[in-house]
Amino acid sequence: MVKWLKRISICMIIALCSGVMLVGCGDLYSRLNISLSHAGGVENKVEMTLADGTTSTYEITATVTGVKKGVSDRIRYEVQNGNNLTITDDYKGDGKTVLTITATSHGKSTLTISTVEGNKSKDVEIIVYKKVEKVAFSSSKLAITKNGTLNLNNYIKFTPQDTNQIAMNYEL
Repeated sequence: MVKWLKRISICMIIALCSGVMLVGCGDLYSRLNISLSHAGGVENKVEMTLADGTTSTYEITATVTGVKKGVSDRIRYEVQNGNNLTITDDYKGDGKTVLTITATSHGKSTLTISTVEGNKSKDVEIIVYKKVEKVAFSSSKLAITKNGTLNLNNYIKFTPQDTNQIAMNYEL
């Protein structure tokens, strides 16, 4: 009976020590975070404009913080619907990577920036507008009624016609 009691005591001590060791290690990725900064000010959205035959370039800095010893502070990225974009990355050290985005045509894409380890990520919507060169208004008179609606597209012509930069605000 004493032998069994000693064996059970030893097993309990081993289990208790193992539990304490595991709690002491903690999660390697619990404080890991990724943040983005760029000139646009809105972390998850970038808007660019380009004229026909030109390119436009934009930089985003991704910073990985809360990195524990032995954990990578590098990032990777993936683009959905990004046929109009070229992206290069430049790792600066201390968790900072500068992504240079070059747009060659208009369109809308999503850039996903992730940590190499720890499964932390941020999405950035990238909208590239085709620059409006000219706006012409019809000389027709507009009939506006109280609480009514009017389709102004019939009275406004954008050049180039295939621009995606046609959102306008109107006030009366």
